[in-house]
Amino acid sequence: MSRIAILLVFVSFFIVSCTKKDAQNAKTKTTNSINKKNDTTKNSQKVEKKHNHKLDAKSIKEEFYELTFNFKNELSSTEDFLFTVTAIPKKDKHINTGFPLSISFEDSCFKFDKKKYKNKDTKKLDEKHLVFELKSKCETKGKQELKGNLKFGYCDSNLCYTYNSPFKFNINIK
Repeated sequence: MSRIAILLVFVSFFIVSCTKKDAQNAKTKTTNSINKKNDTTKNSQKVEKKHNHKLDAKSIKEEFYELTFNFKNELSSTEDFLFTVTAIPKKDKHINTGFPLSISFEDSCFKFDKKKYKNKDTKKLDEKHLVFELKSKCETKGKQELKGNLKFGYCDSNLCYTYNSPFKFNINIK
């Protein structure tokens, strides 16, 4: 009987110590994961540049890329609204085709097929070009706002940078 009691105490001790080790390992993994996340955040802050252009700029010429928004400022309420965005890297930079790029739109009279377009929705995507060509309609007459956000990555041989900036355009619908 005493052997069984000793065996039960030993098994209980073993189970408690294993559970304690697993808990410590899980805590260490969580701490390491948080530290890695913080390190990644710090690194991405170093390479994310602030963009000082106007929200309604149709052409943006920065040191490492050119960005063009092409559309009519005035159109009929029965006419399709064609909206083209082109990003071209400059100097030794290239478009990061593996980066989760997107263009998204806020709710407005402009009805696009989606609220957010991604890599697969581009008309052209390679290291030298990023082109979105989108179509919409707006039947509400008057001055209308088109608001959204564009996000893409561009890199050189050492670092990648993020372009992440809102845009806002006024379009007159006749």
